[in-house]
Amino acid sequence: MKISDRLKNIVDMITVGNRVADIGTDHGYVPVYLCEHRISPKVIAMDINEGPLFMAKQNIKQAHFEDRIETRLSAGFEKLNPNEVDTAVIAGMGGELIKSILSDKPDVTNDLKELILSPHSEIPLVRTYLQDTRHQIVDEKMLMDEGKYYVIIKTARLREDEKAVCYSDEECKYGPVLLKNRDAIFLQYLQNQLDKYKIIMDKIKLGLNQDTDKRYNEIRAEIEEITDILNAGKQFSAFKV
Repeated sequence: MKISDRLKNIVDMITVGNRVADIGTDHGYVPVYLCEHRISPKVIAMDINEGPLFMAKQNIKQAHFEDRIETRLSAGFEKLNPNEVDTAVIAGMGGELIKSILSDKPDVTNDLKELILSPHSEIPLVRTYLQDTRHQIVDEKMLMDEGKYYVIIKTARLREDEKAVCYSDEECKYGPVLLKNRDAIFLQYLQNQLDKYKIIMDKIKLGLNQDTDKRYNEIRAEIEEITDILNAGKQFSAFKV
């Protein structure tokens, strides 16, 4: 099965041999791919809507993986029990919804070995939640797919004897691993954000008054923050601000 670049990068983060729950499976592309490429011995494809789950069943049947992929009509982890899977994939949802799914059944969430998350909004909220619930971010990737930037986060559950991680505000906002690795797509994203903020600032300057003064200072702070991040690695990169 051919899958999008975004889904392929999500799949590549899953530990080979893990049992997987795909939350919001849609048409079941990820579960089928996991079985086709012998990445997972068992997958539970879950979705809150009957329509997508029906399509997932058809794709699973066509690929002859009914013995390895189970489908469940479920709101988040509602129909998942502790120790049924090792990895949960939650992608294509807003950060607030992902946080809600993770917090609704802590007995399931805290039993998982790893989470693979790809929120399309409110990403700092997700990172803060992970920190507060002892899910350490072990890998992150930013990619562009069909003209949009996507972030993928992989976590590992900390043991009771392991010290909880503590991220700075900057790390929660931009990602501890992304800030450390400084790959080309991430730097491109930062430059893109910087350019947008500069345009906004120029527009605000034209009509600066008491109402816009606060927004002006907020944008200026964003520009200074991103510029500092980009300049921090100039000696290691040919990337120019």
